[in-house]
This record gives sequence, C-alpha cells and structure tokens, in this order.
Amino acid sequence: MTLRVCSRFAALLLLAVLAAAQDAARPSFDVASIRRAGGVKDTPIMSATTAGINYSFVTLRACIATAYEVSEYMVSGPAWLDSERYEINAKTGEFANTQQLHLMLQSLLAERFKVTLHRDKKDLPVFALVVGKHGFKLQPAEGDGPHSFGAGGTGAKIDFKAGAMVLQRASLEDFATFLSKAAGVGRPVVDRTELKGVYNINLQIFENASGMAPADMKKGLRDWMDGPGIIGAVEALGLKLEPQHAPVEALVVDHAEKVPTDND
Repeated sequence: MTLRVCSRFAALLLLAVLAAAQDAARPSFDVASIRRAGGVKDTPIMSATTAGINYSFVTLRACIATAYEVSEYMVSGPAWLDSERYEINAKTGEFANTQQLHLMLQSLLAERFKVTLHRDKKDLPVFALVVGKHGFKLQPAEGDGPHSFGAGGTGAKIDFKAGAMVLQRASLEDFATFLSKAAGVGRPVVDRTELKGVYNINLQIFENASGMAPADMKKGLRDWMDGPGIIGAVEALGLKLEPQHAPVEALVVDHAEKVPTDND
C-alpha cells in the first residue's frame, strides 16, 4: 500500500514538474490589462493582430477555447465560465503569428486566472469529413509556400477581392480542425477522407465581392461561419459532412479564478 501511494505521489509530482516546465517554455505577452466587464450586456469581440489581442465582453470559456484552439463546447468546467465577462488587452514585444498569440494567451490565463486543466476523451456527436459522391475537386498544392496551420502558420485569410476564405497548404486534417471551430457546423469534425498531402483551399463566401467594404465583408464572414453557408462551401469542394459518434479530446478545467490578478 505504501509503495502504491509513493508511486502515485511521484507520478503527480512529475506531472507538476512537466506542467511548470511547459509554462516556462511558453511565450508571454509583454504587457496585459484585464478587468471584469461591467453589467451592461454587449456583443463579445475577439480581435487579434500581429501586435497583440483586444477582447471585449468575453467569457473565460471563449478565451480558453481560443488559446487551445478548440471549440467552446469542447471545454468543460464550472458554470461561471459562461457567465463572467472580461475586457482583455495584451501586447507583444514583436511580431507574433496566430500560433504564438495562442501560446501567449495560454500563459496569460495560467498567470492571471490561475487556469489549470487536463485533456480527456469524450464520446460526442461529430461530423466525419468524407469525399462526396461527385468526387474530390482539389489538387495537391505544389512547391513550397506559406501555410495556414502548424508551426509558423499564418492562419486562415480573407481574399477580399475574390470574397473567399483561403487556407494555404492545409492538410484535410487541418481543414477538419478549422471546420470544428465554426458555429455553423456545430460539432467536432474528424477527417475520414484518407487523402494525404496539402491543398490550397478556397471557401467561397460571396458570389460577387466587387465593391464590398471590408467591414461589410467581415460581418458577412461572421454570418457565414455561424450559418449554413459554410456547409455549402465544403460541398462545393467535393466533400461531405456525415453525422457520426466518436471519441473526441476535450479540455477539462480543474481550477480557474473569477477575479484575475492585478494588472501589470
């Protein structure tokens, strides 16, 4: 019995040491201001540039989902993760890509909200990304070039001239992860195409984008991501989303504090 307790304690200690080492290795924002939002209900805004993030009236669940690149329904924890609202403004010291910003946000949540979490598998309704009955319509990307996902990824971009969302040199597994975050899809998406390689994926948002103001296009993009339009864009690529059940990795929040620590 004593040996079993010691072994368990040693395992927990090792996990704590590894978690501390991971926290130390993550980049951090240079400066950050966090405050609880006032009582007036407002529309949540999550804006990011290469110089930092500016979040308004956001929930901690939304911040955790963004930081760890999962959908909000894949984050489980106390009910107040959805009820408490925050204003967050954080700046980087130099250029940061999307992945670096997310790592910085992880550091910020751990430092200021004392967030600790672990990953677990849950059996959830999902969509399987499969080839449609009329066949896959994309060709593999050739040569080298920028890519949207992974280390150094630029993230998905909007082609304002063409009125399209562009994913550069993305695998279909990357694409499935991207679709999982769209409210219009509403479920985790798993790649079941068995197609390898990377592709330049253009998802058409507007049939005629000429003359549209960038602000109108961004609003249209949000409506498109939240509605059925994204499903039609997937089908236009010769792909299909089939409802299934599958074990999906979810994030379980072990601890978080409602009141963030003092600003820098």
